[in-house]
Amino acid sequence: MEGQCGERGESRGIRLIGSILVLISTTGLGFGMARMYRARPQQIAHLAQAIRLLRQDIEFGQIPLISAVQRVGDSLPSPVSQVFTEIVDRLSKRCTAEEAFHHAVRHVGESTAMNAADFEPLLAIGSVVGTSDRSHLSMEIDSALIRLQGREAEAIEAQRKNERLWQYLGILTGLLLILVMW
Repeated sequence: MEGQCGERGESRGIRLIGSILVLISTTGLGFGMARMYRARPQQIAHLAQAIRLLRQDIEFGQIPLISAVQRVGDSLPSPVSQVFTEIVDRLSKRCTAEEAFHHAVRHVGESTAMNAADFEPLLAIGSVVGTSDRSHLSMEIDSALIRLQGREAEAIEAQRKNERLWQYLGILTGLLLILVMW
């Protein structure tokens, strides 16, 4: 009899530990998804800031593209700065601006909270910088900033709708799994 009571106690202890681990895991996943919704509007705003700085350096400072992109990357927080660091790396390897911008978005874009559509304005600039006159580049930058404003508004709305949802979903999924386990 004594052995059975001890085994039940151990079984309950293991189940309790497993339940706690399940709850921590699902809550962490839910809060991780919520964090992505929270970070996306900020990162889009940083990308718009980067484009404004790039415009300033290229149009008014008449700084070479690689130096302008380096300055922009140095002035931004990560992970957006990493995109510009990657562009500089590609430009220094004699890639065209368009190739450098596309490579940076493919290579670094997945480590951000932004989606592919959020990077399209930057890619559009990359396709014209260095190959068009100043007025065409200025129009492309204006267009990119307008599109990024729309993307940021969309991201803020998605954050408002989904941030809490994912937090609650993580917690409730954990509790549901615990109930099923017991």
